[in-house]
Amino acid sequence: MVLTFLSLLRVACYAGAAYGLARHTASADPRTRNRSLALLILGFMVGAGILAWRAGSSGTLPLATRFDVLGLFAFMVTAAFLVLLWQRPVPALGAVILPVPAAALLLGVLPNPLPAQNPAALGNPWVAGHILLFFLAYSALLLGFGLGVLYLLLESQLKAKKLTGLLFRLPPLAELDLVLGRSETLGFISLTAAIAVAERGFRASGITWSLDSKMAAIFMTWAVYGLYLLLRLVRGWRGRKSA
Repeated sequence: MVLTFLSLLRVACYAGAAYGLARHTASADPRTRNRSLALLILGFMVGAGILAWRAGSSGTLPLATRFDVLGLFAFMVTAAFLVLLWQRPVPALGAVILPVPAAALLLGVLPNPLPAQNPAALGNPWVAGHILLFFLAYSALLLGFGLGVLYLLLESQLKAKKLTGLLFRLPPLAELDLVLGRSETLGFISLTAAIAVAERGFRASGITWSLDSKMAAIFMTWAVYGLYLLLRLVRGWRGRKSA
């Protein structure tokens, strides 16, 4: 009951932060931004506390249930956004990506959470490592997606010569494209490492590697982003094509 309440509190924090950052983008009210960031940090700290509690209780990475898996994913997405926000002032990005961890947390508190991982396998550092790398990869790729959305919105306003608040509260197009490229490069490198570590972890745990629908989706994602980054490097894909 306590964990469910805390998870719903995180949902409310992330949803409120997303709404507030969207309002800030439209109105440039610093009080709205500050309240939104306070909600975001509160949700992040509650998530950190839950992870520490669950890890201390189980003695290993808390990933035995859907609640744990989605809670960790929401935590890592939020952490990635906070790191980016610390380096680049793009609060509008929160309006795009924060609904994702909020939705993940809601799914995690549904009744009868299904087992997500074999608890015995979670003691293997290779297995735990590949899960963390996957979450890092998808967090970085999600940031890249959000930056791409903002790039397209800003570009469309510039082409239409609409001087709205979004135009003045986002970095220049070239900077958005640079950060987008770096986020997706980090995501691709992390995904590559996660696949390599997963193969080693499966062998160490005696688990047979099988190309099921989940693994097929992972390899398809890896191939698509690998081709995209290759075209970005070789053919100079930038701007709209990149976004």
